[in-house]
Amino acid sequence: MSRCYIMADMQNLVERLERAVGRLKAGTHRGLLQKQERLHRCNSGSDESASRSALFAQINQGESITHALKHVSDDMKTHKNPALNAQSAPVRSGPKPFSASKPGVSASPNPVTKKEPALLELKGKKWRVENQENVSNLVIDDTELKQVAYIFKCVNSTLQIKGKLTLLQ
Repeated sequence: MSRCYIMADMQNLVERLERAVGRLKAGTHRGLLQKQERLHRCNSGSDESASRSALFAQINQGESITHALKHVSDDMKTHKNPALNAQSAPVRSGPKPFSASKPGVSASPNPVTKKEPALLELKGKKWRVENQENVSNLVIDDTELKQVAYIFKCVNSTLQIKGKLTLLQ
């Protein structure tokens, strides 16, 4: 890795540490805050070196960082206890999730559909072919290898591209 990437990663870690210190000063994890304050007092130097040393102190904390997690025994694990899999899913207490309407029932009695204009144009390096219906003689000539064709909402139509393009979408 180059130095630029290492420094960017280090800067990212320092920013994360500064956010964590802000949360710690708000009153959470008092033990870790006391350790960081001790480290800060020991390291007299620029703020950057203090931040780095506090970061590495937090990283080197090791297994003590997980001391508050509860142990999950085998009878609590669903992949080891088939009886838990057979139980019903947990009951939701929040709002009902979105469900699509049934295909036979429409929301309004007379749905209004806007008919977009048919489009066949070259804009920059992009050929746009849109909203073509029942057209069988669409042809794109004079193509270049760097061009792209974007085809959207074409129904019962035939498009012939003479030459090569980079991409068809």
